[in-house]
Parts: sequence; C-alpha cells; structure tokens
Amino acid sequence: MLRSQRWASTRAKRSVRREHFLGRTMSWKAWFQDGATRALNWMTRRRSAGGRLLYVGGVITVCTLSADWLVSASVGEASFVLSTGEGQPAILTKIALFIGLGLVLVGAVLLVSHQVAEARRSARKLIVSVELRGLPGASDATLHDAISRDYRVQCSQVFLDVRDFLRGGAIEGAIRRLGTMPELILQQRGTRDAADVTTVVGGLLPVPLLFYAGSLLDDEGFIVHVDWDRSKGRWRELEGADDGTRFRESLPEGLGKEVVLAVSASYVVNFAAITSTFGSTPLVTLALQNPSPNTLWSDEVHSALANQFLQMLAKLGGSGVEVVHLVLAAPSSLVLRFGRSYDARNMPAIQCYQYERDAVPPYPWAVDAKGQVLKTAA
Repeated sequence: MLRSQRWASTRAKRSVRREHFLGRTMSWKAWFQDGATRALNWMTRRRSAGGRLLYVGGVITVCTLSADWLVSASVGEASFVLSTGEGQPAILTKIALFIGLGLVLVGAVLLVSHQVAEARRSARKLIVSVELRGLPGASDATLHDAISRDYRVQCSQVFLDVRDFLRGGAIEGAIRRLGTMPELILQQRGTRDAADVTTVVGGLLPVPLLFYAGSLLDDEGFIVHVDWDRSKGRWRELEGADDGTRFRESLPEGLGKEVVLAVSASYVVNFAAITSTFGSTPLVTLALQNPSPNTLWSDEVHSALANQFLQMLAKLGGSGVEVVHLVLAAPSSLVLRFGRSYDARNMPAIQCYQYERDAVPPYPWAVDAKGQVLKTAA
C-alpha cells in the first residue's frame, strides 16, 4: 500500500514537472511568436518619405559594403566575368555605395524635418477643459486634472462654478455666469485655428442649466463630451461601443400650439408630476426601453439619441407646435448634447424644466434658449 502510494506520488510529481516544462515551452513559443510579429509589423509599418528613403538607402549601403562576390559565365569561346573586386564592377559598387549613403543622408534630413514639424504642430494643439459645477456635494476631482493625465498636449481650463448662486436661489446669476462660457473658451483658444483646438466639456448642473449651457457651445472645432462616473468616482469619456440603444417615440395626433416632450434616458420621468404641472397639455415621449443611471457610455449612442431628439423637434415644428415644454431625465453629457443640437431659428421655442419632487408644482421653473428663467404657476 505504501509502495503504491509512493508510486502514485512520484507519477504526480513527474506530471507536474512535465506540465511545467510544457508551460514554459508554450510561453517561449508565445514569446517568440510575439517577437516575430512585432518585428514583422515594424518592418512593414507605414513610413514617412524620409523613413522610406532612410530604409532603402540603408539596405543599399549594407549590401554594397558586404558585397564580395564573383560571377563568371561562358558560351562557346565567349566568356563573361563580373566581380566586385576589380574593373568596372568595382566602380558600379562605389556608385551604388554613394547612392545608398546619399539616400540615407536625404532620408535623415527629411525625417528630422518631419519630426520638427510634428513637434511644432503638437505645440499648436490645445485642449480646453470646460467644467460646469452647480450641484452641492460634488467631488473635488477636476476635469482639468483628469485630462492632463490622459493627454500629452497643452491643456487649459474653463471652470464655471455656480453653486453659490444656486444655494441662494439666484438662478439668473448662475445663468449670467454660464453665459460667459463662449468668451472664456475663445480667450483660451487665442489665435489658434479651430482645427488645433479640442474642447472637452463636462458638467454637474441642474438639467435646465445644462441644456442652456449646451446651446452656448460653438460647434466650431472638435468637442468631446465626458460624464461623471458615479460608480468609479471619476470623469470618464464616452468610449463604449454602439449597442443599438435608441428611443421609442410616442407622437399623438391633434397636437396644439404647446406640447410637453418627456425624455426618459437615465430614469423614467414622473408622469404624475407632469400631469399635476402641465394639466391636459398634449404629451409626446422619447423613452429608452429600460432607462437606468450610469449606463450610457457610448458616443455613437449619444449622437443617435440626439439626432432622434432633433428629428422629433422638427416633426413638432412641422405639426404647428410653437412651444415645447421639455422634461428631461438623462445623463448630463446627453443633456449638453441635446442643447447643442437645438436650433432656435428653425425649431419651436423650448423651455427646459427642473424637477423637484417635493415642490408644488413638481416642475417649478424652467430656462428657455435665451437664458430666461420661467416660473411655473402653482
């Protein structure tokens, strides 16, 4: 019994050693394949003009310096000899060597010039972080600090904090402060071309102020939307894939001059609160199938949802609607994008409402596209 146990133990140890050896063999094999793949990718990578000349010139130079060969052939009484050691072939070798060195020199000059030009272009690049703060208890982690870690170009900051205004109930003061945003962005941009400036915007504000701030953002240049990830406690880009999430629309017939447009993206809007505030005003809805907070992290999805919002406003305008009472339950980045997409010249007038559960009525005030505060009658 003990002998059989020892035999079983020895066999198990051998099996472990064999598996360990095979594991090391596989790891070496994977390491070799990875190295070969990296080398092949480096050799076949797309090069600049200077890089191509440098590569070709280097190959010619190495071939001519290492050449030491002789080729002879005869046909009947005629014979032919070609070698690198004497006569005309030596001259050709020297010519090839000079050509290779010349290509190396020209390629190096072009490559350095390209790198200098890239450095100058990078020096012109600018990222402007636009952070909007208006909710109490928000984190002290600034958007500018998060961007500075992720990007290796010059970063400047526009920080608009309206919490003091909102604590005192001075909504108009907060709106005036937000109204300075376009001018502050232009100041940060300076004389740079719009193509050299990227604006990264994120905000923690009441929904009406977010919508108004979005309407102030100039589409000139490249704008990146970010949002606050509540589960991770940090600013986060919308880097997720498009999973096909879209709004379901409800557009009744027989609309009047005014309608309520209720959008459910992060929560289901409070329909009882809508009824108690707006009475019998016709209700139009845009709703995700299962709206939940902290789930929409795809820029493509946000763009598609904003386009649906835009198309709905166009339909309402075509139906003779003149005023849209907008009720939004959506992530801050999506609210900003809705504001950006709104065109006051070609769409019905819009009033974006603030939801306060214990207020009477539950939607006590709104902000229109001109930045005017509208109080709701109790």
